Amino acid sequence: MIYELRSYDIVPESMEEYLSWISQHGLPVMRRFGFRIVGFWWVRKDGKDSRPRTNIRWIVAWESEEEMTRQWAAMKASEEWQAAWALVLDEDGRSRFHRGTRRAILHALVDPLMPASAGT
Repeated sequence: MIYELRSYDIVPESMEEYLSWISQHGLPVMRRFGFRIVGFWWVRKDGKDSRPRTNIRWIVAWESEEEMTRQWAAMKASEEWQAAWALVLDEDGRSRFHRGTRRAILHALVDPLMPASAGT
């Protein structure tokens, strides 16, 4: 099992609209394509900074990097995702919400989703 950590810098003034889009369009499509979403967080405050640059973090669990690559490609190629993503784009074809995005692939040293008896 691997985990994909995604970090987004959402335009603060667009946060409510982004959260509405992701809950009504983005996450439902991802789930239909087999995305096992572990958690989705809005970072409201980061230390002393009341408006952190990276303000959305979410994690997806995958069986392998191959599964992750395959499912992302299948979802992005789907008409359903393309229709949902079109709602995000401005007149120049860029996201109205995202100032920046990053991802990291996490290989668990201890897998919290694995039953305790599986490792013994």
